Amino acid sequence: MPREANEEAIRKVTGEWMERMIRSFRTKGGCSTDNQIDCPACGGCRNVVNQYGGGSWQCMVIGCHFTFPAHLTPPSPEELERVWQRKQEERRVERTMRFVGMEL
Repeated sequence: MPREANEEAIRKVTGEWMERMIRSFRTKGGCSTDNQIDCPACGGCRNVVNQYGGGSWQCMVIGCHFTFPAHLTPPSPEELERVWQRKQEERRVERTMRFVGMEL
């Protein structure tokens, strides 16, 4: 049976993961395990992996098998990168519009 974790532990590991991912987007570098999340249930270091490139995350520690609750599931690394890139593009366009004195 999968272990459970409280929302505060989930918030902490998800926030740390997002910071790592955004840092790797900015630097275009990083570590091969940056796209994995620490397990909020068993404490396993970067043992929660994104399954099948979608929205399913599961801990790979034998006996844990923690899975994020649907309402707290982080985006896949690819989804997060797409959102981050979109935001960067929006900021660039807004800066340019402000520079020329225009607003949307």
